[in-house]
Amino acid sequence: MDSIPLKSLDFKVIELKHPFSCIIAGPSFSGKTTLVINIINSLTNISNINKNEINLLWVYGQKEAIKDINFEENIKVIFDDVLPTDVILTENNIDIVVIDDLMAEACDDNVLAEFFTKKSHHMKFSNLFYKSRQLRTISLNASYIIILNNRRDLSQIDYFGRQLFPKNRRFFSDVFKDVTQHPYGYILVDLKQTTPEAYRLRSNITDRSRTIVYMEK
Repeated sequence: MDSIPLKSLDFKVIELKHPFSCIIAGPSFSGKTTLVINIINSLTNISNINKNEINLLWVYGQKEAIKDINFEENIKVIFDDVLPTDVILTENNIDIVVIDDLMAEACDDNVLAEFFTKKSHHMKFSNLFYKSRQLRTISLNASYIIILNNRRDLSQIDYFGRQLFPKNRRFFSDVFKDVTQHPYGYILVDLKQTTPEAYRLRSNITDRSRTIVYMEK
């Protein structure tokens, strides 16, 4: 396993490609919400979104969960407690939809999966989605999967890694152990078709000066 600092790479190769669908997977208190906020605040630097203002819709399950959420001035945010209709998305020119874990638990699984897999593709918006019971259906259609520190579910992480890298069965597990040495460490799995195979595992994605790509030896 080699870890390559961003300065050695062409950033265009690894920037987030909008529109995208992203799953955020991690246990409670693993830093999911903070990471999502940091990603959104950094989008103009780490993605191909080229807009002065980004229109965000944050769909929450409990109002208390959003009381401390703050964004940069260029992020124009709408908070709501129901999944948006096509009219809401269109009239507000929504670029990004976030569906938090409490909303994911409350929604009908099939409705949620359809929103993630069909509507976002058709209407050209990106979404960040906390994992739910429909993770398998949704993950098959995800552009990116971000996995945060989870010491209680290592068997699933090992299984996922073997699916990604069947010829190097320890690679993903070794990378995950490396990035999660820190309390809020995470790994991004890039599943975009256009991404070179060597650049599919990354960490520290919200800071271009600290982004790391993990490569097989």
